[in-house]
Amino acid sequence: MRFFLCLCFVVIIQSFFAARHGAAEEITIGVRVDTPPFASIDRDSGAYVGYFYKICTEAVTRAGYQFNEEPVDATKRNAFLTKGDDDFDLLCDPTTITLSRMENFAALDADPEKVAKVIGTSSEPNAPHLDYSQIVFVANGGYVTASKAPDAVWQAGIEEQVGVEEKVAEGVEPSVKNCKHYFDYAKAYAEKESKGDAPSDQTNNADDAEGEPFITFRYRRAAPSKAVKLLGYVVGSTIGEKVFEFSADTIKPVPCTLPSHTEAAAAFCSGKLHRYYGDLDIIRASIADYVDKSGDECNVQNAPDKDLTYEPYAFVISSRVPEFQERFACALYSMFEDKSMEQLFQGQFSAQKSTFLETLFAINSIPSGRREVSSSSPHVCGIVR
Repeated sequence: MRFFLCLCFVVIIQSFFAARHGAAEEITIGVRVDTPPFASIDRDSGAYVGYFYKICTEAVTRAGYQFNEEPVDATKRNAFLTKGDDDFDLLCDPTTITLSRMENFAALDADPEKVAKVIGTSSEPNAPHLDYSQIVFVANGGYVTASKAPDAVWQAGIEEQVGVEEKVAEGVEPSVKNCKHYFDYAKAYAEKESKGDAPSDQTNNADDAEGEPFITFRYRRAAPSKAVKLLGYVVGSTIGEKVFEFSADTIKPVPCTLPSHTEAAAAFCSGKLHRYYGDLDIIRASIADYVDKSGDECNVQNAPDKDLTYEPYAFVISSRVPEFQERFACALYSMFEDKSMEQLFQGQFSAQKSTFLETLFAINSIPSGRREVSSSSPHVCGIVR
């Protein structure tokens, strides 16, 4: 009996210290499933892969924690960043640091009017328990353009639908729609054309457009005066801001969103999109994956350098587990300092680092130093190899 009580006491004490110092805590990592080469699911093995995935799991382990993984798509990621939905302790995803997201993560004590001038809003944060890690990668955002124009009938269907929407809206600023909205109408248009049921020049009452989809094809004269170009990007991406900067006298740009890079690459390579916007590394990897899977060709033209954006990536961390944010950040620095980050980079990317990325690696490779004051308390970094 005495032995049993002593054993229980030891277990309780061990559990207390383990929980206090994070050793027994299990971290939930939300892993993005469609952003190669950073984080994705291998379609053959079903395993998580990618440069960021390796960083996340290694840094969590170095910080002294166990972990489990949950898949995250673009929709779940967007809900997590904007509202703090789901109980992820770490979002393993190429997340761009923006001022609006930073405001959403932190309650700013400054003058609301001054904050509004700098960031654009003075609203209360929706996810105050979240925070960024240090910047871990610098990428280029941009777009690729189809090397050949989409099918003429497909293009006619898109232009027909855009013309209808312009007429019904009567000058009201249109909202950004899912690209599938236009794909469905273009597909239906093509099917009608193939059956010889060509749209007439009749113009009906705009209210009729809310009925059967095919009735919108009667707005033959509602087609826009400019050539329509669909500009697709994945929902929740910061590159969406760049899409709206597109301007041309003879072209009407129509931004639309897609639920994943997998679907964006497929739509672009099959001639449904004129431009595909996003992180260029992700775009290239997603297109390569589509070509490998489908066997189709996908010839693209890259955006000029002047149209590229600067994307500083960091991980988003929850404060749910005490000390995890500090320990994880310290573990990341240790990975830069001992060249583990360099080895992971070389194993994932064939190209040399850009000047910006070289600078970032150098900045993050801070010396390990020596503790001048001995302390019996555990190091904040946890386990550092």
